[in-house]
Amino acid sequence: MHNSRTLPWQIHHHRYELPDDETRFTLELEFVQCLANADYLHWLALNRYLEDPAFLAFLRYLHYWRQPKYARFLVYPQALAMLELLGRAEVRRELGRGQYKEFLREQQLLHWRFYFNNRQRRLVVNPPNASKETLKAGGTWTTVLNERPVQAEPEAEQLKLGSGNGEGRDVTEVKLVEGGMQNTTT
Repeated sequence: MHNSRTLPWQIHHHRYELPDDETRFTLELEFVQCLANADYLHWLALNRYLEDPAFLAFLRYLHYWRQPKYARFLVYPQALAMLELLGRAEVRRELGRGQYKEFLREQQLLHWRFYFNNRQRRLVVNPPNASKETLKAGGTWTTVLNERPVQAEPEAEQLKLGSGNGEGRDVTEVKLVEGGMQNTTT
């Protein structure tokens, strides 16, 4: 009498069939997103998956998810940062420590809490005090900070966005400078 349930030591008797493209896409998407979970990464380290050369090769293969045509499907894009970090041996070693897991979780929560509010960008076309050069360029990029007033330097003039009656949101102008971006409250 044959049992229909396959036991782990009986796998070599069965030929593995590759899933269809849609199923494979879904499986790989779900796996990549699991990498955003610090507890799961810790579990992988404790169970020595992060020491297995075949598993590490699979992680390298998954780097195609960094391409925009695939990354747009990710709900947790920080999984891509974790995928990149898993390429470093020292990170894989540290993931086995509970303290490192807690550190990753804390950093992720801080990112979720503050990233969007600090970086919500809007294009302001022809603001009231724009220079002729800015108007020629079609406007300026601004960062609206959490819909609350921004503490500015005393000599800095506040630019208000709104209905034109003086009410609105304070903004911080983002200037592109050599070596990065410079925020200046205007």
